This record gives sequence, structure tokens and C-alpha cells, in this order.
Amino acid sequence: MRTRSRSFTRGCLALSALAVLLVGLAGCEAIFTYTPLESLQRSPSSLPPEQRLEYARNALASGDPAAMKAALEAIQNDPGAAAQYMAAQLGIEVSGVPQLLLDAVDGTITIDALSINAFLAANPGVQPDYLVAAAARLASADPSTLTPMDYLYGALGLALDAADQGNGTYDLTSLDAGKTVIAQAFITKAVGALDPSDPMAVFVNALDTFV
Repeated sequence: MRTRSRSFTRGCLALSALAVLLVGLAGCEAIFTYTPLESLQRSPSSLPPEQRLEYARNALASGDPAAMKAALEAIQNDPGAAAQYMAAQLGIEVSGVPQLLLDAVDGTITIDALSINAFLAANPGVQPDYLVAAAARLASADPSTLTPMDYLYGALGLALDAADQGNGTYDLTSLDAGKTVIAQAFITKAVGALDPSDPMAVFVNALDTFV
């Protein structure tokens, strides 16, 4: 286990810069993405695999929480890289973590002033289990297919999994040994894949001091 002499705060401060990026991406999606909402009125569970995947794409583009949860439940056990990657993307969105990053920009959340447990308690809509499951899928994916944001969310999800105390709280100073090995392997890949000047790299490096 690495030294914890550097504060986790350093990585958290980078989240504001990350959130600015997310705001820009969200704006682009709103402008350029068209989703046939009527297709989301169908239950995806009974659809053939390819249609389930298409439903999942539409649900993700729509941003509708109920549609995304339904799509995730429908495809989460489907084999194939495309289905599992889509399940990861849906899990990230359903977890609520992207919204927390956006909230950091407008001052709704003062991330550097809260412990991780207070942070989650103050935002009950966040569901870390979805992020953890998404991170596991990303860790199993072909690294060449992952985006910088995939690395960010994957690293955070696996770190939370290792820090899970089993009682609804997380402690980055008391990590599960087996889960730490998995998290460290992914974080090492993330560090190597990200540009050192990227704010995401700063955050992942901060996680690397704990895991």
C-alpha cells in the first residue's frame, strides 16, 4: 500500500476542472443528439439482443433516469464487448456521479471540505454500487477502447470498492487487500494512458497515493 502523505484533497480539487469539461460535453450532447423518445416506451427486457443494445443507446442519449435503469437491467447480463461497455456507461450515469461533478462547478458541493462519507451523505441520490459495477466492466474492457472519462470513473469506482467498509461508509485508509490489487492495476493503466497535464490525470494520481 502506498504512502498517504499527500492529501486526497489534491485530487478532489481537480474535480472542478473535470466538471467544466463535463458541462461542455453535456452541452454538445444536448445540441447534436436526437433521441427517438417513442422507442423508449417499450419494455427492453423482451427485445432481441441487438434491439436491447439500441434501446440502451437511446436511453443513454435521452438522459432519462428511468429509461437508463430499465436499459441497464435489460443488457447487464448480455455477452459481448459492446453490451458490457454500454452497461458501464449506463451504470456511470445512473450512479449520479456525473451530476456531483457538475455540482462542484456551481458551488453546490464543496468537495475539498467534505470527507467522502459526508459527501455521499449530503447527496443521497448518488448510488456508488452502480459506479462500482461499471468500473468492474471497464476494468475488463479492452484498454484501447477506453476514453479518459472511462479511466476517471473506473479508477474512482474501483477505489470506492476497495474502500467499502460494508456498512455504507468508505475509508481510503482501510482498504480490502484483494480489491486493492484490482484497483491498483487499473489505476496504473489509467496513469499511463492519461496526459500528465490533464486534470483527470491529477485526480487519478491522487487516488494512486491511497490505493
